[in-house]
Amino acid sequence: MPIPMLYLLAAANEVGEEQNENAFWLLLFLAAIIVLFIWVIWFASFLNKFQRELRHINARIEQSITERERMHYVRRRRRLFLSLIPFVPYHRYSRRHRKQYPQDKNE
Repeated sequence: MPIPMLYLLAAANEVGEEQNENAFWLLLFLAAIIVLFIWVIWFASFLNKFQRELRHINARIEQSITERERMHYVRRRRRLFLSLIPFVPYHRYSRRHRKQYPQDKNE
């Protein structure tokens, strides 16, 4: 049965200053591991979405019939690559763009 973290801190206070410091570093290490694990999961999810969107856009470029349609998807791919820059919100832009300009049946 796992010991609650508060119990660890209370026990560390009773035993002495050295063990109190050890408990602090242990909790800090565990928190860093949890944050790192969450970041890795978020990054893997981001890469998965990015690759899926890029494959979709590249397939649409290959399937495009007119030059206008092809250039639309080339611009869309360019915006997707720009989304790798942290302050360029590709997905928020495309949602807002879809509301203002209804898309045709090809998308």
